[in-house]
Amino acid sequence: MPKQEGKILQAAAGLRSAVQSMHQLGLAAAQLLEKFQSDYTRLTVATEGLAAQIREHQPTINRIAQVFSEYFNRWEPVFAKHQTNREILALGWLPHPFQTELHNEIAELTDLDEKLSNFYENNLAAFEISLTKNLEKCGCDDILLSRVTYCFRSYRDGQFSQIPCALFPEIERYARENLYTENPFSNITSLRDVRDTISSLPLSYLTAPVLERGFYLFKIFDEHLYKSIKTTEQWKAARKIDIPNRHAALHGLVVYDSAKSSINTFIIFEYAILSIHALASLEDAETAA
Repeated sequence: MPKQEGKILQAAAGLRSAVQSMHQLGLAAAQLLEKFQSDYTRLTVATEGLAAQIREHQPTINRIAQVFSEYFNRWEPVFAKHQTNREILALGWLPHPFQTELHNEIAELTDLDEKLSNFYENNLAAFEISLTKNLEKCGCDDILLSRVTYCFRSYRDGQFSQIPCALFPEIERYARENLYTENPFSNITSLRDVRDTISSLPLSYLTAPVLERGFYLFKIFDEHLYKSIKTTEQWKAARKIDIPNRHAALHGLVVYDSAKSSINTFIIFEYAILSIHALASLEDAETAA
């Protein structure tokens, strides 16, 4: 066979193969198009049915949307306050309801640390009155109240390091006199029973003053305030923050000598007293029943 004719036959064979491939590709494309048209038809029918159902239930959908809108509008201030409390805690301050006025004034968080410092300096007398009234409602005796007065005087004199050492033992004394009357010699230094009980109670069992101070303070009360400092790493960590630790303060491991640590001491002290009072009130109610 001449070479020229052989090349022509090879080319023809290649062309036939290409045509067959294109034919198969065309068949696959046709099948795909047919499936798409079928799926599209079913989707159109389903969409029309869904649209009809939506039109039928539109009044109900509108009412549900209105309820959700009202719900989120009602809780929006709470969410905003939650975010601000996170920022406050991140700066080493403890959140407190007394800061409500400050919450309303905050436009941006870049200078929040300075705002908080100035806020307490300018409103210290009002803060003392508010805290003292809350303690009086818990039935605190004159010894405890006079200790609080002494600590606020120490704050004004710049004697910040005296405040944790003066207040923390009063938490345990208040607990002994209100929760451990039958066995005042119980080892309650860490208030483990108190913290475990509070963490296990339904929210409805806690008093409003405890609840409005929120999860943040309970977390500090439960996980930080009574944490034992036993390692170098824990000691170094405790020295870096202005939220006092009872073990570190009373055993001379850390000297809390700043205005911020003092305000935080007042806040967590009040929270501890309020929490113990809530448990004591609950026990009294169960005994009466």
